[in-house]
Amino acid sequence: MSKTPKTSIMKAHERSERDSGPRKDKRGIMGYFSPELSKEIRQLALDQDTTVQALVGEALDRLLVAYGKEPYNE
Repeated sequence: MSKTPKTSIMKAHERSERDSGPRKDKRGIMGYFSPELSKEIRQLALDQDTTVQALVGEALDRLLVAYGKEPYNE
């Protein structure tokens, strides 16, 4: 009996989670920033009663508009 490698099982599981729910048809965008900026953004999200995800979406929309593009409002 052949065993399926754990990595294959995990990848299949990750795909099933990504392909359903609120992340369906979405792709991650990320960057590396200083601990101070990270903390400041997390605190801003708390202060505004929102999420870091929502703040990043707002910032990306503003960036798109600044470059003459349409915002996605995600």
